[in-house]
Amino acid sequence: MKFTVSSLVVLLFYSAIYAQSTIPSSITSNKTLTKAGSPYKLTGKVVVFQDVTLTIEPGVVILCDTLSSIEVRGTLTAIGAQRDSIKFKTSGANLTSYFWQGIKVLGTDQIPKNQVTMKYVKFSNSKLGIDLDFAYDGPYVFEKCEFSNNYIVFSDAGAPETRISETNFLNNGVCLRYCQFDCIVDRSNFIGNKTGIDGWKKTTNCYFTDNELAMRPYGIATNNIIVNNVIGAEVGQNAVNKIFTNNVVENNQKGINASGFMNFQGTQFFDNQICNNTDYDIKWTSNRNANIMNNCWCSQDSTNIRSKILDGHQDNQYGLVKFIPFKTTCNTASSVHSSKTAYKKIRVVNPFTDNLNIGFENQTQFTLLLYDLKGQIIFSEMPAQGMSRFSMDHLSPGVYLYIVEDEFGEVYRGKVTKVNP
Repeated sequence: MKFTVSSLVVLLFYSAIYAQSTIPSSITSNKTLTKAGSPYKLTGKVVVFQDVTLTIEPGVVILCDTLSSIEVRGTLTAIGAQRDSIKFKTSGANLTSYFWQGIKVLGTDQIPKNQVTMKYVKFSNSKLGIDLDFAYDGPYVFEKCEFSNNYIVFSDAGAPETRISETNFLNNGVCLRYCQFDCIVDRSNFIGNKTGIDGWKKTTNCYFTDNELAMRPYGIATNNIIVNNVIGAEVGQNAVNKIFTNNVVENNQKGINASGFMNFQGTQFFDNQICNNTDYDIKWTSNRNANIMNNCWCSQDSTNIRSKILDGHQDNQYGLVKFIPFKTTCNTASSVHSSKTAYKKIRVVNPFTDNLNIGFENQTQFTLLLYDLKGQIIFSEMPAQGMSRFSMDHLSPGVYLYIVEDEFGEVYRGKVTKVNP
């Protein structure tokens, strides 16, 4: 075979593309994974030893073999960039299976030291994404990340606190499971998961859609939008100071399954907009009576409101629900805006054909994410400015979800429909 210089150049080019650096199984001194050395391969169990820092630079890709894992006894810092994220993903071809084990954090010194920090990280296809069950050296901070196609994303939360913000959870099994310390998830999106929240202390300003169960909160859930799920919320753990306020619970198959929590000390349940859910708005399953006054039901007809509340009137093993007086307008998540952005209003031309027109009348900068109803991101644009036109001729007719974030951090969410020209 004739082997030319050009052939050698091509060979070297493709060898460079597909070259992989294997992460050592024992990281005993500070180590940095660089974009120049990427992609990296994760095989077996990798341990980051105590008093050692593993730093991951923007743009690094880590290909995770089946059953591989990272155990962090030291410190993990993974800070990507908006246009150059860090990626943990399977080395296999099946992107919908759970291949690798995830990251287990062991922090037993109980000395606050920011043991794990992640920003602009995309994390997929793990059995247990971030295990914080024995993590006591926080705070643990996750910002502007994306977790997709994981069996469980977070198991427990670390001490003294765990903070998750502006993060997308897409097509996972359980996103946030259990939390016995101070933990908060804020301004995040839960789309297409089996369970969004299962026992998390504080959930604020989040968006839940197309989940089998949006949330089973423990503690505080306020200013959330919960729409188009199979079950909107299950509220009933025996928690003191349980707060469920200023939420929108609409257009789910089942609205809220509620039990005895409303009788406990410090409970607050008001200013929620609960309506237009298919089977019922609230199903009460305690043998004690409940007081859920001062909520909104998208109606001023008490008979109509009563027809969507299941309690002792339908099954005498349960108590009775008192919902009068009710409110006609509530200060819910859909109407809350910061002082910086209250003067702005997003404009959307809906339905649309080949072009989607969306944005602001002034020259506000924003980012746009468009999802299908399975929670897959099908279009993204960042940044855009003012009233903008985006070509969507590649999309099939149907319903899509948009998330727009402006330059001040205000988030706008909604649905758009593409129709044939």
